[in-house]
Amino acid sequence: VVAKGRREGRASTLLQQASFLTAGVYDELEVGGEGEGDVGDALYFRLLHLFLASAADRKLLAIPRINEVDFRARCFSTHEPISIGFTCSVCLSTFKKKPKRPICPTCGAKHPIKVKSVKNSA
Repeated sequence: VVAKGRREGRASTLLQQASFLTAGVYDELEVGGEGEGDVGDALYFRLLHLFLASAADRKLLAIPRINEVDFRARCFSTHEPISIGFTCSVCLSTFKKKPKRPICPTCGAKHPIKVKSVKNSA
């Protein structure tokens, strides 16, 4: 997988993960150089360098590699990375906080919540 991507000023975690798991290439083009011509030239060079090279040729080139990839899930409502959260058993949406109602905000599935109270018999 050869992936180039950036959305809304932040790196695309999904493309990073896909490139890492498939031993592919993930590269971000930094926009905002000194001149407008520089962006076009840099984009042209990167596209030729990364996308037209065959898999065998890419092994010989100095291709940027990802050192660290964040594999944590993201909250569907806040889009923050989370390590522990609540997951809908129907659509597998993950949430940082437990929804106020027993209904999944993403798919609308109803989840009956039964809490058993434990009493100490002392």
